[in-house]
Amino acid sequence: MKRIAFLLCLLAFPAAAQMQCAPLEKMKEALTKQYQEQPMMMGNAGKEGQTLTAFFYVNRETKTWTIIGVDDKDNACIIVAGDNLRAAPAPRVPDVKS
Repeated sequence: MKRIAFLLCLLAFPAAAQMQCAPLEKMKEALTKQYQEQPMMMGNAGKEGQTLTAFFYVNRETKTWTIIGVDDKDNACIIVAGDNLRAAPAPRVPDVKS
């Protein structure tokens, strides 16, 4: 919950907000040791020389999560983090009339 409050404060004062960034190895270490989050998914965006790799870290026990973005030079920044992770509801399938 403290992480959500912190993020809401950042959103309320965007001029004062600074991204939390670190070299990728240090970011991974912080997420795995401090929050016991493990990487669950990743994906790439952009083109060669301007690629961003996004990692989705999750702690299944505490239900906290973090999404980080990593550039081509292995600089990692927290994009968003939160708690209360849960499965999304199944999409509703419309009735089919014959």
